[in-house]
Amino acid sequence: MTHLNALYAYSLTKIQGKGPMDRWCHQAFLNQRVLEEVLGLRGQLFERVETLVGTSTEMAFGDPDYDIPQYAVADELQSSLRVVYTQPRTLAATDIAEQVVNEMDVKPGQEVGSRVCHDHRWDESTRLEYVTEGTLLSTAQVDKYFSEYIGVLACVIIDEAHEQNVNTDLLIALLKTAAVKRPELKVIIMSATINSEKFVSYFSKTSGVRGVTAFEIEGRNYPVQVLHMEKCTFDYVGTTTPLIRHIHKNKGPGDILLFVPSIAVIEAICSMLRGDLQTLRTVPLYSALSWKEQRQALASSSQRKCVVSTNIAEASVTIPGIVYVIDSGLEMQAGWNPRAGMETLTPGILREDLSKQLLLLKNMGFH
Repeated sequence: MTHLNALYAYSLTKIQGKGPMDRWCHQAFLNQRVLEEVLGLRGQLFERVETLVGTSTEMAFGDPDYDIPQYAVADELQSSLRVVYTQPRTLAATDIAEQVVNEMDVKPGQEVGSRVCHDHRWDESTRLEYVTEGTLLSTAQVDKYFSEYIGVLACVIIDEAHEQNVNTDLLIALLKTAAVKRPELKVIIMSATINSEKFVSYFSKTSGVRGVTAFEIEGRNYPVQVLHMEKCTFDYVGTTTPLIRHIHKNKGPGDILLFVPSIAVIEAICSMLRGDLQTLRTVPLYSALSWKEQRQALASSSQRKCVVSTNIAEASVTIPGIVYVIDSGLEMQAGWNPRAGMETLTPGILREDLSKQLLLLKNMGFH
């Protein structure tokens, strides 16, 4: 099947179902009029909410993380303006950029580029740029209204807005101000779980920005079997390793994704599994690893793979082949000890919106 490159509109030979123009026909994009309305709101600031297609841990057909930025570029084909897409994490930004480079059949660092930390792969010809929120904030430190981009920046897309970390909140605040100063700037805020009414109120009622709208695009849902433990446990190693061993020896094909709260637990589980199951490829995944080490979790393998991860893999990271997900339901949360006068980092129960995000992640099917 052929589809059209969003930048040059020439025919490319692709495997059926892999390109964004092929995925356009998928349920997630049957609401074509909604997307056209979103991208057609010139001079307005708007927000959309996605359900059941909000994660990119598996790049399912019709994944907005991959498609929306490309359609935004196609919408600016005549204007030659740039689209900037942000992710909270470096690995997610670079991984999605690589996938889009392959889909659009362009050269990395040229038409599609990325800027993360000290790794900048872009030039003046870049039309679609993938960056971390921190990178874009660095620009805003000396250019708070993005005046550097006047004439070249058409649209800013913020993904995973539900995480609401400091960078996300600061960037959204700056973009609200920029939208008032630059009415031609378009802003898309994407998430699977955020409260859209609060965001619409924040932008429209307090700043005078007109045309703030929430859009919901439904995706494909899969039948998922969800099993719960009868009792909560903090013995992650003693509980999860027998379960992984059981899945590996008794269940059908498919890789395993395990969520636990801390690096120490990840390394302990990986060490035990490597000693017990030589036929299982066990890979850790957390933000303190080098970029090259993190990429090991995304690489394909002839063996069954078990990725033991913190919440870095709960969204936006493409891990092909995942079928089984084990979730501890906990994450490391920052706190304050007034007696000691110091910050603390202890395991805590996942927020409701993150739990929903993980359930949506399971609903993606992972095949």
